[in-house]
Amino acid sequence: MVGLSAGGHIAYYAATEMPLAALVAFYPGWLTTGEIALGRPEPTIGLTPRVAGHGTPVLVLNGEGDHLYTGEDRAGIARESAESGTRHEVVLYPDTPHGFFRDERDTYRPEAAADAWSRTMALLRETSARG
Repeated sequence: MVGLSAGGHIAYYAATEMPLAALVAFYPGWLTTGEIALGRPEPTIGLTPRVAGHGTPVLVLNGEGDHLYTGEDRAGIARESAESGTRHEVVLYPDTPHGFFRDERDTYRPEAAADAWSRTMALLRETSARG
């Protein structure tokens, strides 16, 4: 499952509820807060042990300049994944804003987008090969 922004949050939540072959969350909005209904009563990131229990590998792709995340939030995503035993990779693109993958926006960053897509396809190929 692949999701971007709020869709990344929804995809992450889905991985807490059911086994997925893989999860790729591009700048998953509000994952570490209770600012949206899906993040209540507990922020969705707190449900990460369920993702680990399903065995879903996770790839999270964030820009360093994302207005939805602080450095502490980004560290929390990596920490929750590591502590729960979730197979994960959290990628941080320097000087990159939220929405860096959307080529019709002024936030588009071609190098970050190309790298993110390459990582996404590699994970999807790997997990589809496992059956």
